[in-house]
Formats: sequence, C-alpha cells, structure tokens
Amino acid sequence: MKKRLLIGVGAGVVAASLLATPAFAASYTGGVITSGNMAFQGFDYDAFNVGDSEASTAWSTANPQQSGEDPEGLNRNWDGRGYGSILPVEPGDAVYYSGLDSSDADVVCELTDVAGDSVIVCPTEVVEGITMYPHVTIYGDQMLTRVVWVLTNNTSAAIDRDFATEIYSECDENGFMETSAGDEGSDATGWDMTASTWSVQRGTPYDDDGWYQEICGIETAAWQLSGAPVVASENTLDSTLDGQDITFPVVLAPGETMAFAFYFYDAWASDGNVDTDDSIELPTPYTANRQAAFEASVTYAGATFGTFSDVLKRNLPEGVWIANWEPKSLPDTGASATQLWGFGALAAGLLAAGAALVWRARRSN
Repeated sequence: MKKRLLIGVGAGVVAASLLATPAFAASYTGGVITSGNMAFQGFDYDAFNVGDSEASTAWSTANPQQSGEDPEGLNRNWDGRGYGSILPVEPGDAVYYSGLDSSDADVVCELTDVAGDSVIVCPTEVVEGITMYPHVTIYGDQMLTRVVWVLTNNTSAAIDRDFATEIYSECDENGFMETSAGDEGSDATGWDMTASTWSVQRGTPYDDDGWYQEICGIETAAWQLSGAPVVASENTLDSTLDGQDITFPVVLAPGETMAFAFYFYDAWASDGNVDTDDSIELPTPYTANRQAAFEASVTYAGATFGTFSDVLKRNLPEGVWIANWEPKSLPDTGASATQLWGFGALAAGLLAAGAALVWRARRSN
C-alpha cells in the first residue's frame, strides 16, 4: 500500500513539476531567425546592436518582383538599432557594450526557444563601471523584436550616469514618419521627440542613389511608456529621419539593477508593377498599398505600446525592473497574473489527480 501511495503522489508532483522545466539554451554566434514575414539577421559587433531585418523568403515568394532598375528591390529595415552605451563622467564619446571578448572575437550568446519566441542572452561587460548585458527576444508570432539592456552596479559606491541608445534607419532622406505625439512628415526639423514614445517610418520606392526599389520597409520603434518612472532626458531625431539618439538617467545604489527595453516592429509592402505605378512623380502617400501598410503599423503601435501589455512583458529577464516601462515597486517576470493563475490551476489539478490515485489505492486495499 505504501508503494502505491508513493506512486500516486509522485505522479502528481512529477507531472506538475514538468510545467516549470526550463528550456535548454544553445550557443548563438549569429545566423538568421525567421519570424513571420521577417528574417532577423543577427548582431553587429564592436558597437553591439541588433542588425538588419529582411523580408522573409516566404514573403518575398508571395510578393515577387515585377520589373525595375533594381530587380532585387529593397528588402531591409534598419541600419542598426538598440545600441547600449554609457556616457562618461567627463564630456566625451559614449562608451559602448562591444559584444567582443578579450581576444576581440564575437562573444557567444545563449539562444533559447521559449514557446516559439527566440530569446538571446549575451555575456556581461563592465562599461564605465556598470555591469551590463543585452537580452534580446525575437517574437515568434509577430514581427516584433525587443532589446533589453540590463545594468547592475557591482561596485561599493552609488552610480549616477546616463545610458544612451541609438536607432538608425534604412529610410534616411527618403522616408516619411509619424510619431505618437502626432508629428508627421519627411523632415523632422522642430519635432520634440521627448514628447513621443514611439515612431513609425516608411521608405520611399527610391534608395539614396535614386534607384527604384520594389519592396518598401516600414519600421516601428518604441522606447518608453508615457508616464514611466524613468523617461528619456534627451531624444534627438535627425531632421532627415536618418538617426535617433535617446538618453536615460541611471541612478544605481551598490548591488542595484535596472533595465531599459526597446521594441522594434517590422512590416513590408510591395507596390506591384513599376510600369503601372506612379514611379516618377510620387504623391504622398506614395501608393495606396504602401499607405495601407503604413497606417496598419501606426494602428499597431498605438494599440501595443499605449500600455505595458502582457505581450510586451513576455520572456523578460526574471525579477528585473524595466525602468522605462514599469513602476519600480512592481517588477514583472514576464508572466501575467492570468498566466500564473492558469499554471497554478493546472499544477493543482495534476496534484489532485495524484491524490485520487492514492485514494483509489487505499480503497483497493
């Protein structure tokens, strides 16, 4: 009877524990990760950042090139995004997390598949006295990428510095942007980017050299939640929409950790046959389907980045305060209350099943 009792309880406990079994991490030194219509191309090193994203093979197949001077078309978004750097105490250039080891080789990161999301965690570096590392998530069910920079003060003294990140676009000098504050246009002169929390930018059918491109990238970037406890102290967008520099204050007591999260959403639009489109005198919007795709991204940005919703919290580094998105007193581990309740209820059900086996074992003896 005791043997059956142990088996009955053990079945429930073991089955319940499987719910918390962590996924296994693999080494990641670069390579393509496909997410929906997006193909993530990996990292750029030295001044570490999230590199190009391209239209996936499936999207390109479904939207074949028609004609034009450049048969391959523009199928990339971004020149670079999500850099992590610390500004020095004395005026000078920002000091970047490099992503290089002591031999100047690219660091080896850990890649874990978590319910279809690709989570990449890279080693720590000490930058201007702050221990920091990137935690990157490529969402599996949408063309969303998140870069979280985790900063820790491992010294015995308080740290008061500035963290800076940068965003560079493929659409420089040819794009059209709209921000959460309502600014829009192709010239950002006079825009107050500290009043915005996200931006959406679409490309033109022409690249910088005037060559026609048949695929148009649409880039969305989100850098903070309105009213978050730590917001950008400086936020400068180049007038031609080329690059954006964002600075946040960092105040860390000894042993304290804080993090900053940045979100990047990709979308694609093909304008069809060059010969039938307005490819010489471009109106604004350039073509109907480009504008439809652009407006869909604006709608997505407003709905997704207007709150710190569950989808934005998914697979965050556990127990880390995301300073530009959530209150310090309410750190989030990435699972919503509903998800935690669901896991708990399922575990309880499995334990109950084990208890039922025990009761039946007793009845049979």
